[in-house]
Formats: sequence, structure tokens, C-alpha cells
Amino acid sequence: GRGVGVPTSGPPTPHSSSTHGGSPGVDARAVVDVVIAFPFAHAAAGNTTTAQRIGRVLRAAGLRVECWRYDALPPAGEREVWAQALGVRLLVAIHATKGATVLDDHNLATLPLVLVLGGTDVNHDVHASPATAEAFLRRVQRASVVVAFSSSMLAALPAACPRDKVRLIPQGVGVPPELGDAAGPGAMLAFKAALEIPSAAPVFLLVAGLRPVKDVLFLAEAFQSLRRRFDGVSRDQLPV
Repeated sequence: GRGVGVPTSGPPTPHSSSTHGGSPGVDARAVVDVVIAFPFAHAAAGNTTTAQRIGRVLRAAGLRVECWRYDALPPAGEREVWAQALGVRLLVAIHATKGATVLDDHNLATLPLVLVLGGTDVNHDVHASPATAEAFLRRVQRASVVVAFSSSMLAALPAACPRDKVRLIPQGVGVPPELGDAAGPGAMLAFKAALEIPSAAPVFLLVAGLRPVKDVLFLAEAFQSLRRRFDGVSRDQLPV
């Protein structure tokens, strides 16, 4: 199956979420204005979440958007015809390294492209070897605009990367539109009980995969610093 707005196999029949609305300058004959292509690991993975979040923002602006897994796109020789048939006006590719399927396809070279960098692009892949560094820069050159989610990602970009096409757009997060939609205190108490955490203990949430590349242990250093700074200070005395 496709999942919600995320095709998992071949070209789909356009559905309502990709064809609703409209905005000035959008071709009314087009089926899809924007295709967001992304590497798929599982439904809750970061790249999937990012693709869906960008899609929601663009749909709210009146554009018709579909999110496509890289491994679900048509074969290389058929993508140009596929894009023309859908009326695609813009391609958004998530992750420079994992997006090679699209970024290196010369048949799509005339299509405007926004490249959304992944953290591993700039923190790992570009430094892995001369070949991966060359491929990264080639894909950046191919893009019309390159998006980085943080200032640390900007700082990690190779010196040869053309900064004039890079834009800093911080990551967003979806929150319940109404306070009543949020989980109540009972949910947190149940969570603590399940993990045998004292009910009065503070809980910190790190939203990240538990992998070395995520550098999750940096929190340990932060907590050590907090303990040194506030040793002997009660919770109600901590600065807010």
C-alpha cells in the first residue's frame, strides 16, 4: 500500500491530497506541482517525517504535492515522461547522498530542483572519501536551491560549496492544534510507571535515532554540566 501520501510502489492514481486547492500561477491542468522524493527506511523514520512535513506546508500554500520514495520512482529511462505527464513543476530531493537516484539523472536536469540536506550528508558522507565529496558537490551544483536545517550544518559544508544557493530553514515540529488534543498528565505518569521512573523525576526527551552518527551521548556532557552548576539546588529553585 501507499500509506498516507507516501507512495510505496509504482506511479499512483492521483488522490485528493495531491490535487486539492490552487494558487496564483499554478497550472490548473497539472496533476502535481511538486514531487518530494526521499529515502525510505520505515514509516516513522526522520526522512519520511521530513518529507511529509514539507508536503503539508506546501499543500497549505495551495500547491499539489506528492511524496515519493526513491525506490518507488519509475525506472531512469521513464522518469522524464512520468514528470511531464504529471505536470511536475518542481522537484524536492531529500538527502544528497541517498538521493543519487534523482540527482544524478540527466533526464531530469531541466526540472527545477530543491536539495534538502541530511545531517549525514555534511557530517559524514562528504568527508568519507574524495569520490563522495566530488559527488556531493556535483549534486549541490545541480540544485537550484540547497536547504540546510541548522547553522551547524552550514558550518560543516565544504569550502567549495556555493554558498549563494544555500538557505537556512530550521526544522519544524508538529504540535496539537488544540490544548485538549495534547496528552494529559495521566499519560506521563503511566509512562513513568511503565519504566519505573519516580513520579516526581524530570524526564528529558531526545528525538533522534540511537546511532553513533546522531552523537546522542552529547547529552551526557550537558547533564554533567548541569549537575556541576546546580549541585544542591532543588527543582523549584532552578531557573526557568
